[in-house]
Amino acid sequence: MGKQDKLITGINRCNLSGSYKTVYNHRMEATRFVEQLRSNGYGVQKWQNINNKHVASVVNSWKEQGLSDKTIKEYLSGVRAVASAYGNDKISQSNSDFGLERGTSTPQGIDKSANEQVYREVVDKLSQSDNINEQRLSVQIEYMRELGLRHEEARKLDAINAERQYSPSGQQYIRITDGTKGGKERWVPVSERAARALERGAELQRQTGTKNLMDPKMSERSWERFAYRTARELGMTKENGCTFHSLRHSYAQELFRQRAGFDAPVKFQDRDSFINAARAAAGDNWKQNYERACRSVESALGHGHDRSDIRGTYIGRI
Repeated sequence: MGKQDKLITGINRCNLSGSYKTVYNHRMEATRFVEQLRSNGYGVQKWQNINNKHVASVVNSWKEQGLSDKTIKEYLSGVRAVASAYGNDKISQSNSDFGLERGTSTPQGIDKSANEQVYREVVDKLSQSDNINEQRLSVQIEYMRELGLRHEEARKLDAINAERQYSPSGQQYIRITDGTKGGKERWVPVSERAARALERGAELQRQTGTKNLMDPKMSERSWERFAYRTARELGMTKENGCTFHSLRHSYAQELFRQRAGFDAPVKFQDRDSFINAARAAAGDNWKQNYERACRSVESALGHGHDRSDIRGTYIGRI
């Protein structure tokens, strides 16, 4: 996307009210909207023509990518501001019309892990396809589930040349470098399932001479659209309890259990139920196990330690 995009040009030219910071934020929010809108295949050229269909499409994509309702509502404030500057009042003022929760999102009590049956069925169908791109996508989805990778990280992972190391206990780790958020590299533990997925990915790369799991004839944006569209068509949807980002939640919860010896807080209805189960599994050491498991999850997901928001989102906090 460049200067020729008329919606981007419109964002930069319109008169917005508010402080410098507010205006800047609204322009950035509207720009993110346009980028996702283009990624979704819409070619609308005027802000006067933006409607609820366009907004709903972008909101659904953002939710699939794991953005919180609170963040999406902030982005929509910029979209509405720019649309209003062009006299467009067609966009609903009610966030609930786009499936967004009212008030502040409180994800710490919501289990957003994936429906494992849906995940496995989609991967199996793709892996058995005669289409090489669908085979590539099957492994990419496994990377998201078995290594906890974001969508961009999964599609850019070079399974052949990625750096590996082993802990004294023999645990294998892989270094994630491409597509990371903020350019922050990290080491991720490799389970047996993840190792098999990496072997499949490496074999597909060797067959076609590619550096990752994207079709070299497609742009990155085209590949992303292909991935989301294909997965949805096979049943990987929010309604079925399985999206790309929910796979990352499943990974986080599984890693927590492996490190702690008991389920994550988000699996319980309340704090007391969690503590009782943790104490039954680990005795008086449950709190140390909990903290160790949290640090492992935060590190594997690419976040700093003691991030209560990350704990709340993926594994629940106490």
